[in-house]
Amino acid sequence: MLPSLPQLPASLRPDETAPTVGRRRDARTVRRQQAAVRSSLFALIIVLTACGGGFRVERFAGETGPLYAAGVRELGLKHWGNAILAFEKLATDLPARDTLLPLTQFQLGKARIGNAEYLLAAQAFSKVAENFPEDSLADDAMYESAR
Repeated sequence: MLPSLPQLPASLRPDETAPTVGRRRDARTVRRQQAAVRSSLFALIIVLTACGGGFRVERFAGETGPLYAAGVRELGLKHWGNAILAFEKLATDLPARDTLLPLTQFQLGKARIGNAEYLLAAQAFSKVAENFPEDSLADDAMYESAR
């Protein structure tokens, strides 16, 4: 035998004599309240993402490795402008014989292609082929600059 459940207080028990129209109105009210809560949450998410700050190159002052990784991440996310900012900053800050420079120029070219800046992309690829002819990316860069 199962134990009996406690009874709800009278104020919380459904009224058997209430018309069904009243119940529908309550359901509509609940749906409206739920819709209002959903739209408020959606607006809050929009505001929080808009105020998130986004990508800023200044966060990586003096750090070439993390800036390169952030640029590659932005390139993968198809945030072309952010990737261009990162790779341009690296290209100007890196020493002339740094091993990361050909990779940076190559990635800059890929970001410029994504941003539909084809002449600037060809220029970036040409820099890899001209300045680093013995690098493994030189032949790929020549191919990309000719496309």
